[in-house]
Amino acid sequence: MHWLLNAILYSIQKPKQTLLACIGFLFLLGAGLQYLFFEGDYRIWFNPGSDYIQAIDAMENTYSKSDNIILVVTSNEGDIYTQENLIAIASITNDAWKMPYSTRVDSITNYQYSFSERGDLIVLDLYDPDDIHFTPDQVKTIARNEPTLMSRLVSDAPDVTGINVTLSIPLADQSQTYADIARFARTLKANVEAEHPSLSVGITGFAMLNHSFNESALEDMVTLVPAMLGIIFLALALIQRSLKEAGLIMIVLFFTLLMLQGIAGWLGISINSATANTTTLILTLSVADCIHIFNSFHSQYRRKEDKTKALRYAISSNFMPLLITSLTTSVGFLTLNFSNSPPIRSFGNIVAIGMIVAFVVAVVLLPCLIQLCSILPSKQSRDRIAPAVNCLIRYRRPLFFGCSLLMLGLITALPKNHINNDLVQYFSSKTEFRQTTDYFAEKISGLTTIEYSLVAGEAGGINEPEFIQTVADFTAWLRLQPETNHVYSLSDTFKRLNMNIHDDNLAYYKLPQQRELAAQYLLLYELSLPFGLNLTNQVNLDKSATRVIATFENIGSAKTVALEVRSRAWLEQHAPKYQTKIASAALMFSHVGENNMTAMLYASVLALIIISALVGISLRSWRLGAVLLVPTILPAAAGFGLWGIINGEVNMGISMVCSMTFGIIVDFCVHIASRYSQQIKAGETSIAALQYAYSKVLVPILVTTVVLCAGFSILLMSNFKFNSGMGAVTTIVIVLALLTNLFIFPQLLIWFGNSSRQLSFSRKIAKFD
Repeated sequence: MHWLLNAILYSIQKPKQTLLACIGFLFLLGAGLQYLFFEGDYRIWFNPGSDYIQAIDAMENTYSKSDNIILVVTSNEGDIYTQENLIAIASITNDAWKMPYSTRVDSITNYQYSFSERGDLIVLDLYDPDDIHFTPDQVKTIARNEPTLMSRLVSDAPDVTGINVTLSIPLADQSQTYADIARFARTLKANVEAEHPSLSVGITGFAMLNHSFNESALEDMVTLVPAMLGIIFLALALIQRSLKEAGLIMIVLFFTLLMLQGIAGWLGISINSATANTTTLILTLSVADCIHIFNSFHSQYRRKEDKTKALRYAISSNFMPLLITSLTTSVGFLTLNFSNSPPIRSFGNIVAIGMIVAFVVAVVLLPCLIQLCSILPSKQSRDRIAPAVNCLIRYRRPLFFGCSLLMLGLITALPKNHINNDLVQYFSSKTEFRQTTDYFAEKISGLTTIEYSLVAGEAGGINEPEFIQTVADFTAWLRLQPETNHVYSLSDTFKRLNMNIHDDNLAYYKLPQQRELAAQYLLLYELSLPFGLNLTNQVNLDKSATRVIATFENIGSAKTVALEVRSRAWLEQHAPKYQTKIASAALMFSHVGENNMTAMLYASVLALIIISALVGISLRSWRLGAVLLVPTILPAAAGFGLWGIINGEVNMGISMVCSMTFGIIVDFCVHIASRYSQQIKAGETSIAALQYAYSKVLVPILVTTVVLCAGFSILLMSNFKFNSGMGAVTTIVIVLALLTNLFIFPQLLIWFGNSSRQLSFSRKIAKFD
């Protein structure tokens, strides 16, 4: 690395040429910005061709697609079943057919109600304003007694109903497609509320969920990045006591940001809800490099040293620690490639690349800018922190044991954490989508669904009495589950048709016992259905399979997986002769969350091993590499323990924190350990080496901690809990890392940090001290 350090030191003497070279690289790499693109479909969270994607594709290819928009219509006057409101719902239903990519619209007004009239089977809209057959009270009674409608589009709540719009979304350019659908739905909502002041309309459904992924990413980029830049600038201006120095660091951040986004564009990495906030992280992490360089520069410059010599010292003394910390942080983020989710892998890769870019830009561009600007020597002195350093060293033993007890106490709360990847809860309760979805769940039904395809094995096999009975039994079992809101099943249609054929005699509300009769009933019913409201959402083309759709409360991933396991066990026991397939978006996210947690555990272990090896090789001390594991692991474990006490829900974003923070936390340790090792190998005592190390790095570490906490705390403003949860836990871990490095690490260095081997690079740095 000596040649690289010498090249950088040489560039300090050629600031104008170096600046021009940096600008050239900025334009070269920044040209990749034109290739950046957004992705918002929930499918991007899964590997193309994965078993989960194949399962849901097979389900949608067999039956109609499951993407939908639900218009939640509420009567502000308390009763949705008035003539005026039913006419309005019929009108909204007709308008909803015009929604882009709509293939079916279901509401209480166009529900295909069947009944017997003079021996004939009659099927018609439950409420048609142009041909009224039932009074509003009759509509209310029928709707509340129909298993197809109850807890799906209506409930016991008399003031609300749902209108379900089924969509067939093309795979190409889905982000724009979902945006067009959301725009139409919001326009429809505005028009309805303007024309019918007594009605309120909310929008939910899986299409809205997909669009919310996009909206959250765009909103975070528009709001959080400027907020982060503003906070960094103000913090730097206060810390450096100089607007000029704060401005120089902002220029470095600007170069880093544009170069990184350009590289992402060249590599074809998309912007989504996960990767949108890599900008915030890079800005935060990049500041640390600049602060260390400025701190070392001023420590020499205030001694009336020549500016060039002070800059050479700043780069030389920080080059190896900054390189190590950049590499270890990159390693931490690169281990996110163990994740089964592409956005998480992209997130890790972007930040890992960003750390290297930030290091190069900081050590090359910042000295060049300092050379070209008139910078006054800082009036701050290290003597001001001497009492704090002396206090840390003097009381290191009681501080060590006290902090250790605190950490161990927090670690005992680790079991309080549980995995939860509820799709709805990924969004803040402040978002329109979350508010409407929670309201719909409270009033009618949740959005968590699991779809089951039961295959009879032969064309027309769904009419076989034994098969129909199995479907009915399974439907009844699903309805008995405590989490169930609604089950949409063909067995209910067969029961109702059998009753209709027998003059609506309730005694015949049961399954037909002959295959030929069942086939005739179904054919007669299908011929009576209008275009767009056929049975393709329940039955495949050759009638060899049927789909049962179970809707549950908005439960977490663990309960969703548990439901799948219970249902598979029931089907294996009671329907062994029939092939069954299970799929849904909620189930996909539940499984990927569980798998991701396991992958992140492996990634964390690997990150620790690689980081320890890098530190050991760089500092030429395996003992130090091993010692650094303690202050690296403790804050992460204690941080998750504290999170278990505060919240306890661990989603995919939070599951990444260990791998991420190992690389960040070790940065503190490396700066302390490298200074300590340098002094030990120069013949100093352990106490003197500790005093020197902490006097050199205490201020930069404190400042870096403040900036890191401010940066990650900005993520708390995100309405996407993948990011806000990650920001909260990371902030906790960083604060605990500071406590560990101040109160635990000094004693560990005295006990285990001494080494008899000489560090050649430390002697090179010592020349400048």
